[in-house]
Amino acid sequence: MKKIIFGLLLLGTLASCQDILFEPDPQNHPQVIYEQFITEFESFYAPFEERAIDWPELKIRYANQAQNLDSEEELYSLLTALMAEFDDGHIQLTTPGREVYYANSTYREKTGYDLFNKEVIRTNYLAPGSLKENSDEGYMRGMTNEGVLYIHTDFVGAQWEHLGQWIRKNIAAKGLIFDLRHNTGGDFTYAFLLAEQLAEEKRLVFTSRTKNGPGTHDYTSWHPWYLVPKGTGYTKPIVVLIDAFTLSAAERATMAFATLPNVTLVGEKTNGSTSTMMARELQNGWYYSLSTQQVTFADGNSYEGKGFPPDVLVQNQEADLAAGKDRVLEKAIALINQ
Repeated sequence: MKKIIFGLLLLGTLASCQDILFEPDPQNHPQVIYEQFITEFESFYAPFEERAIDWPELKIRYANQAQNLDSEEELYSLLTALMAEFDDGHIQLTTPGREVYYANSTYREKTGYDLFNKEVIRTNYLAPGSLKENSDEGYMRGMTNEGVLYIHTDFVGAQWEHLGQWIRKNIAAKGLIFDLRHNTGGDFTYAFLLAEQLAEEKRLVFTSRTKNGPGTHDYTSWHPWYLVPKGTGYTKPIVVLIDAFTLSAAERATMAFATLPNVTLVGEKTNGSTSTMMARELQNGWYYSLSTQQVTFADGNSYEGKGFPPDVLVQNQEADLAAGKDRVLEKAIALINQ
């Protein structure tokens, strides 16, 4: 009889342990995760004003919806809907089993993404034997058939300094085309290293400050960023190509180039995500990113949410690319040869 009673007690103990082991973690409840996101976002997101976001109203509106959150799918839907309100290229959400969610509609929907084609450039615009590519470093360079240096980079990184050395070695070329179309950013300080090799005098590029608390005025002091010349400079014409997929550090690179007197920007306005990006992890293992700075160009304007404008607006057409023609690049070549 004692054995039977002991066995029943043991079963009862195991059952209660099972309840404890498999009880949902309250720290990972969708409402808890949502509150973590809101608290962190309010403390670290910077360009509310630039993107015309009424944060108090938005927070209340979504808080009402968050009261009924009860599943991971509902949490994902609510977070992505909130993120979409910002249309910010630096806001992303990474969750297991799903593609990365991009808050920026242009980037998410790839609007006009096919209006840039490297193969068209390789085949029809670069002189035979001049092409050099490095997929790891993300660059393609060569000489156009008209004797103009051409560089395209996928991201902003250490390769930019090396490209500066190549430009100096080919100083006899008529000019330089630096193609920032579809450049997704990186570390903008490398862009400064290159631009400083091209600059002839010290120039203010932009000022920035970083959000550092939940209050409306919780920011660091403004910090100025200058180009300080390194070398003799580059006085020949430079054309920088930009589009809606010129993003983040590539936009800061655009700003750096734009301060130089011999630079012309050609193409379409940039994405308008000029801040830096911070990554955060939620308690349930999801990752998100957000913009942490306000940035003001040397002209006193912010281009966050607007995009940095070209000096010469040119848009490729699908039919042109299908025929092997890049209108934007051809305009750049014409400007250098004029």
